[in-house]
Amino acid sequence: VVFTEDGTTKSFEGEFQGSSKRSDPNVFMARVLQYLETPQYLRKELFPMHPDLRFAGLLNPLDAPHHVRMDTPSPYREGIVARRPTKPGSGVWVNVGLRQCALVGMNIPAGTRVTVKLPLPPKNGQYPRTLRGNAVDPTKPRTQDGIYWGYTTRLAGGLGKVLSECPFKGGYDLTIGTSERGKW
Repeated sequence: VVFTEDGTTKSFEGEFQGSSKRSDPNVFMARVLQYLETPQYLRKELFPMHPDLRFAGLLNPLDAPHHVRMDTPSPYREGIVARRPTKPGSGVWVNVGLRQCALVGMNIPAGTRVTVKLPLPPKNGQYPRTLRGNAVDPTKPRTQDGIYWGYTTRLAGGLGKVLSECPFKGGYDLTIGTSERGKW
């Protein structure tokens, strides 16, 4: 969690609004953390050119379970709804980082990030010509299958508000604090 000193709490989902030439360090950190959490094949579409991300390509990738490589079978993949026409009522095409897009039988606006449940590929490793998947809640890989599926980033108005304005019922499971010297 990244917090600001001005007393406001902000949530960053999707596209960031630009900032002045001299960037707010809290917004900068939130932007970089969200960029790193996004699978590599989605970054170009979800993050427009921004001065805060000028050197982000030099950062090591997270290699998290939701950053699935093209040749790795996975029951879930992160994707973005493509701006590609479909037949009326057939759903939308979603870029899930494979050689072909997946057809998801829901109407979701183009440019939206979604978690897609896919069938595992046959033994030959080749998906069918028309790959069909289902859009699922982004927490489903974690809650149903126990797969780590990324993190969320939010800005809080201060250190106290990090804990008092927790977005989870019952608060955080674990809280760890340290000083700038690394001592408890």
